[in-house]
Amino acid sequence: MRDIEYDSFGPWIYEIDETHTMPPVFRDHYNIAECPKMLFKIPVNEERRNLRPGMNMYRLVVGLYKSYIYILALSNGQVSETKIAYDDIEAVANSIDLLEGIFTLYIGTGMYEIDYNASSAEIMNRVVAIVREELKGTGRPANTPIVRSDIVEFADNLSTLYKNMFMDMKKHEKVITPVLFQKRVDVQYLSNIILYKVVNFFLQSELLSSMYISLEKELVLISRGNCFNYRRFPVHKKAVYYIPFQTIRTITITDSKKYRNISRVSIDIKTNGVHDEPLHGYIGKIHHIASFHFK
Repeated sequence: MRDIEYDSFGPWIYEIDETHTMPPVFRDHYNIAECPKMLFKIPVNEERRNLRPGMNMYRLVVGLYKSYIYILALSNGQVSETKIAYDDIEAVANSIDLLEGIFTLYIGTGMYEIDYNASSAEIMNRVVAIVREELKGTGRPANTPIVRSDIVEFADNLSTLYKNMFMDMKKHEKVITPVLFQKRVDVQYLSNIILYKVVNFFLQSELLSSMYISLEKELVLISRGNCFNYRRFPVHKKAVYYIPFQTIRTITITDSKKYRNISRVSIDIKTNGVHDEPLHGYIGKIHHIASFHFK
């Protein structure tokens, strides 16, 4: 008898249906009668040649329901259960670096990450859309601080990657306002110590590009995944953070303690868990207004 799971196995995420059924290892643990908005399975991180029929082919089953996300995870032969209420989610992010994708939920206890093969990016984009739709908040409260830059400068300086992402987002969003675009910029160390100048000469440190967008109920940060790059190494990664306005406590811009021409943007959300570390990025000093505008 053929093993259907083995025959269809690959790095892809499958939605669970009549063709791609619930993995056997999870069947006795999955007992939710409620109909999910989306139910899918994520394969193990193994090459097909290392697997045999009858082995466990999937490590995660994820269900998106009306008020929560339900996750079954297989680790060391044991199945664990996690339930995350949408009300507990403070932000959601999705990043892709070549074939490595990471979907992240920022919740009160820290972060919950799901790694996946980027060949299934289209499915994960649907997951992000569903989670964003379910997150609490219908708009930006009147006292939410938004730092703004010159809109003309924003439009003129957009690189191809960000311009395409912005235009694609514009097709689907009712309200979309550009806030700030930071292009690549060489960094200048504060210290005048010769060692720093020599190190910077060889490393050729630069601040990577990023973009901030205001939507109807979210602040969106699009970046290259890392804030800094060295020696002009190619950067393939892109990351998108969706932060509901009503989860934002403060947005602050402070001078970098290390770089002369760089400022740090800190977005402090309601509950960052045990680390209590705000989401943050960096921008060039010349590209921002030092005061917040409340509109």
